[in-house]
Amino acid sequence: MTAEATIEVAPGAVGSVREKDRIHNLDLLRGWAILGILAVNAMAFAWPVELMMAEAPPPGELSRADVIGLWVTDVFFSDKMRTLFTMLFGVSVFLVGGERRDETRGKVLVRRLLWLGLFGLLHGALLWYGDILLHYAYCGLLLMLMRSWSAKRLLWVGGLITLLWGVIATLGYWGMANLPPEFAEQMAAGRPTATPESIAAVVEIYRSGWPAGLIENLKHWAMFQLMISPFLIPITVPLMMVGLGLFKSGYLSGKAPMWTYLLVLLAGGANVVLFAVWGWQEAMAGEGVDPTGGLADAAGGMAPLVRR
Repeated sequence: MTAEATIEVAPGAVGSVREKDRIHNLDLLRGWAILGILAVNAMAFAWPVELMMAEAPPPGELSRADVIGLWVTDVFFSDKMRTLFTMLFGVSVFLVGGERRDETRGKVLVRRLLWLGLFGLLHGALLWYGDILLHYAYCGLLLMLMRSWSAKRLLWVGGLITLLWGVIATLGYWGMANLPPEFAEQMAAGRPTATPESIAAVVEIYRSGWPAGLIENLKHWAMFQLMISPFLIPITVPLMMVGLGLFKSGYLSGKAPMWTYLLVLLAGGANVVLFAVWGWQEAMAGEGVDPTGGLADAAGGMAPLVRR
């Protein structure tokens, strides 16, 4: 199937996809991304939000196996799979909604995104505070306005914004690790902490059932929606733009020049190798010790390179 191919929507249908219209490599990549996201979120399913937001688990709480598991998750899954899924979501917006001039398919797209937002709202508020479907729904509505842009425009605008955030994250991680001691102490004092007692208290609230568990989850979900999700919009939408630009350019269907794939493979591979080596050194050094001088965390700032 060519990069310009679209999916036909029969009159009166809700956007069902016929087998011959499926782009199987995109289905494969999307499934891989979702499984990778599950690997990251599995900890959030099991741990209270206080522990997830803390700078580090309580001293002595992690075994060597836990440390290795966290290293594997950080190096191979964290941020990488979310990046891949976000880019593919941008492709889906175009495949379902087509060009902006196509009013019929545009209505199908809006309806799907609104249903996605409703499911995300209910699931996040009632079941698990970390659900991000609502966030993807309104980011998808924003991307609708740009789905008819050319591949070049999408890649330049989305790519430059994504690169900017990557540079900021990389320098920010490195800078935080190399703060003067007095500033580092002040920053550490303001970070959330988790103790075995506070963790046990939150777990007990959830175990108590309704309504205390529901209220606790609702409180964390509201905090995420008000304090975190809005700041992710300028990160999520550009990644969707990059994904759609890669699709329109033929990159995702194997039609780009071979040197493009080799260049991305080298850049992403180098990032993973450096992140893995420095991250392992930091993980094995013990709590509060970073023999890499902040390079281990800084290498994670360019995670989107890995999933290009």
